[in-house]
Amino acid sequence: MDVSFEEIYEGSKAAVLRYIAAHCLNISDVEDIFQETYLRAYEALSVREDIADPEAFVMGIAKHCTAGHYSVVSRIASRLFGAVVFGSCDDVPDGEDIEELTEDRVLFDEIVSELCTKPAEVQRIFYLHYLLGLSLDETAAELRISPGRVRQQLYKALRQLRRKYRRRDNDD
Repeated sequence: MDVSFEEIYEGSKAAVLRYIAAHCLNISDVEDIFQETYLRAYEALSVREDIADPEAFVMGIAKHCTAGHYSVVSRIASRLFGAVVFGSCDDVPDGEDIEELTEDRVLFDEIVSELCTKPAEVQRIFYLHYLLGLSLDETAAELRISPGRVRQQLYKALRQLRRKYRRRDNDD
């Protein structure tokens, strides 16, 4: 089957991103592993073009990249010192209040830092559900846990965040 890199990328990126997010030790690694996966896929396509099942081909690379990303040392360091970055400030649209955006970004960064203190499973749930937009049932399927556990972990973490940040607002 002769297929272009763009076709493989478009046809597999959602599944690959879900797989990586569900299996990484720290969600800040997701983008690095995702990029490494497609870099290796691109390099492999330059050597061979006869790929029978492109999604399975890329998923195999993603599995290899995810496993290879974590040496024993990096696994320990990730668990001890890991941090999460959900996004970055890009261009500020015209007419936006810079001060308000800065305050929002500071609050966002604080919440992300707080999420870093949560177990890896909770971080993965947030990433899959809020950033990738998966439903709670889809998130549960990706993580191979029950939908009830996803709901429990998500709502528990949200309740803790609300308590912390409502209390802070009342103090101001």
